[in-house]
Amino acid sequence: MLEIRLNNCKKAIEVCEANQKATNSPSVWQSYEEELILLRKQLGELECQMDKTWDSSQETWTETKLK
Repeated sequence: MLEIRLNNCKKAIEVCEANQKATNSPSVWQSYEEELILLRKQLGELECQMDKTWDSSQETWTETKLK
């Protein structure tokens, strides 16, 4: 589930960047920029969660393997 949210966030960033490049209006460009800031923050948080999930699963796997 986390992988899907991560991928969706990356796609949303791609779409916003493309729309931002296509606009001629400074106010619309700024709106996209604000959205991109939020999406990039969310992406960072999701990647952090993924790292924590990966670390936890590795620890569990190692503990199981050692028993």
